[in-house]
Amino acid sequence: MEKAPGSSFYNLLRPGNAFAGQDINVSTPAIRGIKASIKNRSGQLIGFLNAGNIGLSNDGLLKIHRTDGLNLKQKGQVNKLVKAENLERKRLYKEIAVANGFPGKVGEVQNIFADSWRKQAKKGWYLEKPDGSWGQK
Repeated sequence: MEKAPGSSFYNLLRPGNAFAGQDINVSTPAIRGIKASIKNRSGQLIGFLNAGNIGLSNDGLLKIHRTDGLNLKQKGQVNKLVKAENLERKRLYKEIAVANGFPGKVGEVQNIFADSWRKQAKKGWYLEKPDGSWGQK
């Protein structure tokens, strides 16, 4: 796989890592397209993750953790990035579940990703705890 800006972030979030403990190796045109979109966006997200503006939620999505220190344009950018990323992640979870023959288990796929990404998060990134509070890894 080619390295791209922010590729370390993308590598944390690719399905292969999330399913490392599973025997799931699935790739469809839809999944490849979603993965490409996530990879393309990763370079824009990494700075906000490192700065603590964005954190990893406990449900396999990204959340805005704080916006202090950001100007209005940056706040808009963070909102737009998080919204786009979360839409893609939800699509990815659904596509993987469908491609593996268990369309009713999207929530389980999402939980697998959430656990994996939280474990692989970089030191200093913010993680949402089950009670909704935040802590740094």
